[in-house]
Amino acid sequence: MNNIIHKQDNTIYINKSELNSIHNELSDFSRSNKIIFLEQSEFFKLNSSFNHLNEKENIEELLNFSHSIDDTTEESVLIKFVNNIFIEAIKLEASDIHIESLENSGLVKFRVNGILTKEIELSSPTLKNTINRIKVISNLDISQTNFPQDGQSQVVLQGLKYDLRISIIPNFFGERVVIRLLLNSNKIPLIQDIGFNSDTLSKIKKQLNKDRGFILISGSTGSGKSTTLHSFLNYINSPGKNIITIEDPVEYKNEKLNQIQINPEINFTFYEALKRVLRQDPDIIMLGEIRDQKSAEIAIKSSLTGHLVLSTLHTNSAKESINRLLDLNVKPFLISSSLLCIISQKLVKILCEKCKVQLPTGDFKSKGCSNCNQTGFSSRKLVYEYFEPTEQELEELLNNKTTNIKESNELVKSLEKLVNSGYIEKNNLNI
Repeated sequence: MNNIIHKQDNTIYINKSELNSIHNELSDFSRSNKIIFLEQSEFFKLNSSFNHLNEKENIEELLNFSHSIDDTTEESVLIKFVNNIFIEAIKLEASDIHIESLENSGLVKFRVNGILTKEIELSSPTLKNTINRIKVISNLDISQTNFPQDGQSQVVLQGLKYDLRISIIPNFFGERVVIRLLLNSNKIPLIQDIGFNSDTLSKIKKQLNKDRGFILISGSTGSGKSTTLHSFLNYINSPGKNIITIEDPVEYKNEKLNQIQINPEINFTFYEALKRVLRQDPDIIMLGEIRDQKSAEIAIKSSLTGHLVLSTLHTNSAKESINRLLDLNVKPFLISSSLLCIISQKLVKILCEKCKVQLPTGDFKSKGCSNCNQTGFSSRKLVYEYFEPTEQELEELLNNKTTNIKESNELVKSLEKLVNSGYIEKNNLNI
């Protein structure tokens, strides 16, 4: 084997030589390797060509799977194309890649800033080969097309590791693939870079430095709760602390944490995992999500017996979080004795400055342009409500007497300020 490519530990390593000279070597390993390693020269070479692949005929020209082409060439081109999908997703800072089967074709879409956009149209044969390639790199069964499959893989691009969480499910016209791209834990934002102001950040750090108690983060799906939690864990982590996380699934792999993934199929639930974790002498426990009464009660009781416990709920405000715990039949005295603070958060889409216009009503809207990939939005920003209840406020909430509590005050004020400044659309006020 020449010095262009070598195989080690089930990883493909590619140096800075041209891709054309290594297509054959790539195909030799394509069926046995789980990690794709993409270096700088491949990034620029493939990225320059990918911008021309927005029309079906151009893709079919690149992926000309005719019977006259031998298997090695076909496989090499397929590897190049699938790698290209990952590169473009990373370039766009996409959170997810969607590959959809239609009646006579397929679509590849990227979710950027919370918006799903169509990028590429594929023919049915190309779609099938693309899905099979994804199954190969995630160790899934190529022959199984009528049953859901979940897998994992990894892309390493210019020294940065991206974990791939892959879900494949059959639909009426074939299979549908969703790939979640997750940065390695060393790229999780620092606690000071999450988006909290200095006053709130000081309060959060004070709570995180306590030996015991219960910290809750609430928000809808996709509001950044997991990222915030792991940022908190990175802040408080030290060699002298035993930090155990219970997750479904493990989103950010972190060698400095003891991470456990639940498996409901064998009855290894959040509750069962948490019971056993308490025998592992933990200092800090992170429970990915509170889903039922048993996990809620044991998490809160753990925080009363010398552990700092962090968890999440799918609610939109601090008040809703306490009501949810009450709905789960958690005893009020357990909540009042353990709760340190609740952070309710939301990610809002920032309007693109290049195409933003002001409407006659005074509101702002963006039309979409090349700068924002026609989405109308340039980025996302965290808005939040930090709630550290006094004894009186907590008593009123637990007894459903909330007339004197300014519900979601910080969150609403932040949203109103962004709307009035023309940074976000007015519909973001509907929380």
